[in-house]
Amino acid sequence: MGRNSFDKREERLLKAIECEKPDRVPIVGHSDYWPAALSEKHTTQEAAYSFDILAKCFDEVFREVNEWDAFSSIMYSHLGPLSDSFDSKRYHIPGESISENAGFQHTDLELMDSDEYDELINDSMKFQFSELLPRLCPRLERGEPARIKALIKGSISLYRFFKKSGDYAEKWREKYDINPARQGGVPYAPLDWIGDNLRGIKNVVLDIRRNPEKVKKACSSLVPFLVNAGLAGASKNKEDKVYPPIYNPQHLPRFFSPEVFEEFYWPTFKRMFSEWTKRGYKVWLLLEGDVEQHLSKYKELPKGKTVIHLESTDLHKAKEELGGEVCIAGGMPARLLAKGTPEEVRERARSVLELFKDEGGFIMCQDSMIPLNAKLENVEAYVETVIEEG
Repeated sequence: MGRNSFDKREERLLKAIECEKPDRVPIVGHSDYWPAALSEKHTTQEAAYSFDILAKCFDEVFREVNEWDAFSSIMYSHLGPLSDSFDSKRYHIPGESISENAGFQHTDLELMDSDEYDELINDSMKFQFSELLPRLCPRLERGEPARIKALIKGSISLYRFFKKSGDYAEKWREKYDINPARQGGVPYAPLDWIGDNLRGIKNVVLDIRRNPEKVKKACSSLVPFLVNAGLAGASKNKEDKVYPPIYNPQHLPRFFSPEVFEEFYWPTFKRMFSEWTKRGYKVWLLLEGDVEQHLSKYKELPKGKTVIHLESTDLHKAKEELGGEVCIAGGMPARLLAKGTPEEVRERARSVLELFKDEGGFIMCQDSMIPLNAKLENVEAYVETVIEEG
């Protein structure tokens, strides 16, 4: 390993993103607590509270499997301390309301009432921080000393998250030549933000029917805030803006008809996306669920700037619609890494590689995070097959 190996991996990724033909198909991994579960020495609760424990587990995995061209080693060890600092309702943390060996779980919250859209529209930052944040984090509703203490503890947790994540990413870059798979915050498209964090998914679907203009205005008001959320933590070095990309998971498109998607979701997402790309960044979009009905819209995104990571969408249809226009990522069902055999994993990898053998713009990765119960021998078979046959 060495600088030449690292540079070659980065060049391979960039060629794929730019829809050119690399020397082989790049492979990218995504994981949060799987290394801790695999180690059998630590619970995921311990990993949710200790960066060093989780990093030690990642290091053990990378000693066994380090041929990834990039890996998103998501250091979610801030979630425990951060939730405790604010008494946050946002997540179920391992060892609290769920098993100490479970992964963290999102909660579907309704923090904002349907009659509060005007306040969000008039000043989205002020309304979210003065009204909604205390509803999410009850400790911020208490008296001044308690509020200040919570803010200090929470700020320290966030600082440690960015600092430790960066430090360990650099360590693994030097030790194993593994690129980090993403940078910056994890920004949402405006309508996803409202659905996931403010109104709840069911409610925002109803709001689109009942208050369509207010939903549109609210999405528009959130664009500057969410653009900056994507830039938070992103490299300010011009040379580093090429890779890794800003990471944008999209949850709601699968629920919408093409007409609703184009009218309510796409315009403000596109504005946000354009703000990142005009600054030189590339963007990795994780499209959750089956979004076949929207592929023609994603085809409008600029070639060389976009990765479309598909969770459940048929890859054959995605290739027909997007091939050669934007980079496609995915192909390995995460469940197969847990429930399958090494030979089944190899067969799946080969079938996907065969599908994209004539296509430069493809990155092999799981359709979602490596699950906590994934078998090391399956992950090894997966990586080996792509390295040898991609």
